[in-house]
Amino acid sequence: MKKTIVGILILCLIWLAAGCAKKAPQRAILTLPSNPTTGYQWTVTQEPELFEISSEYTENKQENDAVGVGGSEVFVLTPIKEGQTEVCFSYLRPWEEGDPDSVLRYTLKVSKNKQIVMQSFSGAMPGEIDKLPDVPSLVIE
Repeated sequence: MKKTIVGILILCLIWLAAGCAKKAPQRAILTLPSNPTTGYQWTVTQEPELFEISSEYTENKQENDAVGVGGSEVFVLTPIKEGQTEVCFSYLRPWEEGDPDSVLRYTLKVSKNKQIVMQSFSGAMPGEIDKLPDVPSLVIE
């Protein structure tokens, strides 16, 4: 009888632990073409602020010592709180007035467990940058 009760208690503890387990937080990663030597740069806004956003620029590899070579900017969006937001990426020269030619809008939802769901996407990238990036990759840490 004692063995049966102990077995049931162990099973209940395993079941309870499995039910309370949280998913690991996710982060969204977006890679965009960029060339800061032209004066253009990506500006990121979000309303409301649900993400901590970091970025890193990597220049394309060249065989010679070419100057003004483009590259890629990788943005990492790490959720800091729950909710829904629109994250907007604009490619522009900060000193020029007017609307940017290249704008990407991602509507993202963050759950209580910091899981990310993309609700919608819209964008335009004319000019030298003629290819829309892929939808951001959601990577589980």
